[in-house]
Amino acid sequence: MFIFNWVIILSSLITSAFAVELNSSILILNQADLNNCPTQLQKVVSLGNRRVNIIPTFYLELDKDNKAKSYWFRDIHAQPIPLSHSITRDYQNKLSICIKKANDLNLSPTVTVHLDDLKQRIWRRKINFSPLQRYKNFSFKEAILDQTYQSLLFSKFSPELYLTGEMDLSFARYTAQYYKIASGYKKDVKIGVSFNFNRVFKAPSINMEMPFDMVGISNYLPVPSSCSKDSFKKHIKKIKKQLKKVGLDHLPLNFNEIGLGGFSKRMPAILITIFPHKGVSGKQNIETDPWTSTSKREIRYKYHKCLLSFLKETNDIKSAFLWNLDSWDVQGLYHYSTGYKDSKIQDLIYRHNSTQ
Repeated sequence: MFIFNWVIILSSLITSAFAVELNSSILILNQADLNNCPTQLQKVVSLGNRRVNIIPTFYLELDKDNKAKSYWFRDIHAQPIPLSHSITRDYQNKLSICIKKANDLNLSPTVTVHLDDLKQRIWRRKINFSPLQRYKNFSFKEAILDQTYQSLLFSKFSPELYLTGEMDLSFARYTAQYYKIASGYKKDVKIGVSFNFNRVFKAPSINMEMPFDMVGISNYLPVPSSCSKDSFKKHIKKIKKQLKKVGLDHLPLNFNEIGLGGFSKRMPAILITIFPHKGVSGKQNIETDPWTSTSKREIRYKYHKCLLSFLKETNDIKSAFLWNLDSWDVQGLYHYSTGYKDSKIQDLIYRHNSTQ
């Protein structure tokens, strides 16, 4: 009995050493979100997080041939405004305030930068832009990445900065430029790049010292209805195969996004876990909410329980972050997706994180 008890204890210690929390993300889509970042951090702490993924989203104006023209942000009313020096300074100042607040709350910050098409004609993954070339007044590096990096220097933890969040084509076309940018930042901040879960564009080999500390993935790979922790283990093999195309498959891996969107209200429940990346955008509405049926909510619960069982024992990834927006937002964290909150799943995540 004595030996058996020690086996259980050692097994528990080994498991906890590998356990990964499932943390939340704060979306910054406009100046109102930026101003609200400290308040959102307090909500994140109340949900049982020790880490947070802050996702600032900027916008690129494209011409009719989808060539880059100029960088934009959105104001407090979510209306587009062209980037200016005052807007970039305000972004850095407000993000710095947010990072300092994270210090007060003992939250370790990750920042994953997104760049979307201003007119939403094409997905960010397929936007072709150089991070060093100036489009009108700014380059991506000087207007957005440098400001973000400077803000992260205020962190008392080991902050992480992902130069790309699903901007896969840009990285593939301008790989050497991203290597150069990463090499120029001090190691006070860990630097990475993040990709979408499938069809990563092949990048050329770069004859430079590896400047990246980690690599991220938006993991919306399908899982079977009879999901188990092995379902996510199989994802790792597929993801590594994709990352080999950009020569980053050897780096520590993180899930920068993960979640279940519910597809749509009209679609049968069987499709939900086959297409986790499909969901409903915008404020929750009873007419379009995919989670109104009991059977679909049960699928949602089982998916997250399955994910947590994988995170409890894995050493394949180092961190995981929910996509807290729209119908993926099980914690109801973003201001217009509060109606999508599932208290049972929220409690499940809280208990998982509190045992780590």
